[in-house]
Amino acid sequence: EQSTKEKTVVTADCHLVTLMDVVLGKLEITTTHVYFYDKTSSNDEGDRIYFKWSLSQLREVHFRRYNLRKSALELFLIDQTNFFLNFEHPNIRHVVYKALLSLRPPNLLYYGTRTPQELLKASGLTQKWVQREVSNFDYLMQLNTIAGRTYNDLSQYPVFPWILVDYTSEKLDLENPAVFRDLSKPIGILNEKNEKAIRDKYDQFEDPLGVIKKFHYGSHYSNAATVLFYMLRMEPFSTLHIQLQAGRFDLADRQFHSLPATFQAMYETSNDVKELIPEFFYLSEHLVNSNNFDLGKLQFSKETVNDVLLPKWAKSATDFTFQVYWVEINRLVFYYCAYEGAVDLNAIQDPIHRKAVEGMINNFGQTPTQLLHDPHPHRMSREEAQKKVAGRIMSTLNVGDIRAPNVFEHPEQLKTFFVEVSPTIMLFYINEGLFIYHRTSTKKRPVCRKKSKSLFSSRLQKTVKGLWSPGLHLSANLFLVTHDAKFLFVGGYWDNSIRIMTMKGRTITCLVRHLDVVTCLDLDHGGTYMMSGSFDTTCIIWKVRHMKYMTTKLFSFLLFNCNIEKRRFHYIINQPNGASNNIGAQPLHILYGHEDVVTCVIINSELDVALSSSKDGTCVVHTVRKGHYVRTIRPLANNPHHYTVPSIALSEEGKIVLYARIKKDCGEHFLHLYSINGRHIALDCLESRLGHMTVCGEHLVTGDVHGSLVVRELFSFCEISRLSLYRPIACVYVTKAKTHILACLRDGKLIIVGVDKPAKPRGLFNT
Repeated sequence: EQSTKEKTVVTADCHLVTLMDVVLGKLEITTTHVYFYDKTSSNDEGDRIYFKWSLSQLREVHFRRYNLRKSALELFLIDQTNFFLNFEHPNIRHVVYKALLSLRPPNLLYYGTRTPQELLKASGLTQKWVQREVSNFDYLMQLNTIAGRTYNDLSQYPVFPWILVDYTSEKLDLENPAVFRDLSKPIGILNEKNEKAIRDKYDQFEDPLGVIKKFHYGSHYSNAATVLFYMLRMEPFSTLHIQLQAGRFDLADRQFHSLPATFQAMYETSNDVKELIPEFFYLSEHLVNSNNFDLGKLQFSKETVNDVLLPKWAKSATDFTFQVYWVEINRLVFYYCAYEGAVDLNAIQDPIHRKAVEGMINNFGQTPTQLLHDPHPHRMSREEAQKKVAGRIMSTLNVGDIRAPNVFEHPEQLKTFFVEVSPTIMLFYINEGLFIYHRTSTKKRPVCRKKSKSLFSSRLQKTVKGLWSPGLHLSANLFLVTHDAKFLFVGGYWDNSIRIMTMKGRTITCLVRHLDVVTCLDLDHGGTYMMSGSFDTTCIIWKVRHMKYMTTKLFSFLLFNCNIEKRRFHYIINQPNGASNNIGAQPLHILYGHEDVVTCVIINSELDVALSSSKDGTCVVHTVRKGHYVRTIRPLANNPHHYTVPSIALSEEGKIVLYARIKKDCGEHFLHLYSINGRHIALDCLESRLGHMTVCGEHLVTGDVHGSLVVRELFSFCEISRLSLYRPIACVYVTKAKTHILACLRDGKLIIVGVDKPAKPRGLFNT
């Protein structure tokens, strides 16, 4: 029920457009919340609330089209959920939009009324892509969003281009330009013999009624049928496909059963101009019939349709997805009903005619808003981009320093050394069992110093105090630190608490909900949610209050290495006064599924994934927002119950890495890679026990008890670099710019790994 302080600002009838349905309802905006009431499921108590969320969750508001009418809004929340609302008239949309802005949502980042073309230009996105600051995939996804493509409407689903034309060779030669599609041409005329037929059709077409304008293509490169064609094997698309085909799967010969055959059919005829969808570049599961649907048999060969047949050069569905990763966009021309402004539905008075045109638009597909009217600029080579960045830095600093290279682009040149720290981050120093945290002045450039008596002042030394649980293995997983380094979260106490304290060592509050000692903690990237694991075999998801920005475990893993033998953690800090104490956490969900101690937790609210591993040899997946159980992943082994999973890692794309070892402290150690849907992708046998691992982009960095620091390709676990640090590695971390790898050793030393350069810049010291 609404509180007495909550007052209604505006209400409007609208439709909630989802992938599965279009729901008639009422939108209500109050001074604190946004509600949507489902009018199709009313009861005696009134309309059912379909969704409700606080205005503080609103991140972006975008103008959208629906059936080519400028009558919709798409609302994006900070937890990555989004809602597509279509109104009866554009004026109603404008009233709702103005009402949202008038309430000044605190986290609203984008609310401009710019056109998509203006938004793209103002974003600087194209320039970032040219300078290789964003990947091809991210660039295309953002172009899709700006142009109005959405996952909520099958007729406006995001679109990606075919980029390869070789689907028959035994080996894919990416050095051969002939294997790539000519992106200057629409898909319908890749085959030159089709070009004349398409031009002739355009020139000869005349509508006797003068309504339909000339067009080159009678089908669209993206529509609802195309999406369901590609996604046939995955729910909810399987159900939607069956609904489209009158309650059954389509005939086997018309299904997506072979990638080479699909491309060949499209190449040989001008009637099929289907482009691809984003899932081809990140979701290999859509190529696999994991649900064991009965898809029938092909008419002539009598072959049963099951998994999609792949090119010979692809070893598996995952291998295919990994290889097709270089894309660019081009503009096509199509049937007139696909274009914005081609049809004015508001002007059609005849309801039957209007319904027919709406159906045509929904089934045929909609061309997105054209973003560019000038030729798209070319992308810099990697070498050109690096030179430009280095030149900009040198001119800004007016010194001879150059930007440190990406460690993953030069894996054969890695070397251990100390580096000069930039003014925007903190200087770390480890010596004699003490971790030194020193906030340098931003007015002058800080440098690494081998000795600094001021840093060892007892006045600055702080200790994390408390009675640790007997027998607890102290690790980096027990510590979390806020982005501004003002607060520290600590687990592992005998009283089962999680303690929140200032960086000066003063405890603010204790969070006690677990029934046994807390063994691990993790924060999501936005700092909104925290997750804890315990000896009691459960996990808890917490909502963090009054904390907008959190960081990863850089600070906490440095704390971990100090004075392990004495089971005490020291740090020295130069902390400004006036830190806010208004911080806490509220439990949202208790997660079950393990039968032994929880060893590691990972939470990612953007993916809506909460992972936990346990000594019982399993990894359990839950959702963050609702706390729902999804699945249990048990590493492949002859005797899975003999194994434990000490640690896990999660990539931004949802790839799950499991480190599994036999429960007896000897013998076998394995790395497993799974998709977010639980599909096993890769396996690697390790030489020794891991101390820690972290995922960075498409790479996995591991450190073991023998001092081996190894960099691997994530998708294959193929080793690309190895360094020996000669001491057991307790924790590893990759800097945000990917210029350095930080490795903490069990003896308390911090090793910084970067790319070795012939000329050493000023402020650089070898270890």
